[in-house]
Amino acid sequence: MITNYRMLDREPGQRLMTVRTHDIKRIEEYDPDPDLSYLEPDASPEYAAQNAERLAAYRAGAWHCIGLKARASFLIGLGEVAVIQTVESPGLWGIESDSDPSYLDEVFHEEAQTLRDMLAQLNVSVIDA
Repeated sequence: MITNYRMLDREPGQRLMTVRTHDIKRIEEYDPDPDLSYLEPDASPEYAAQNAERLAAYRAGAWHCIGLKARASFLIGLGEVAVIQTVESPGLWGIESDSDPSYLDEVFHEEAQTLRDMLAQLNVSVIDA
């Protein structure tokens, strides 16, 4: 979990300890050390030729691996000022960068749900507004 703090003056009526659903952000990061053992010849002998081709494309830089996670920020009140707290889901790593967009959307949906569960543990409300 990444924690970033920043102080700011609260505006009148500004909600504390609340995250709006549409403010949950999708974060994609380069995965510098993915586990590609599933592409090794012994991993799946019936697909050895396809896997060798895929591994060669990876080594040539045709695709890479990413991690995908969800991030949200909320305010913690301290009198007339507030602290911004940022929380991220753990993420799923080793995703092929050329994966189908619908798969990436599915992974983000799962990460966003994990983030909602984490926020609930912190007593942060997630609203649809």
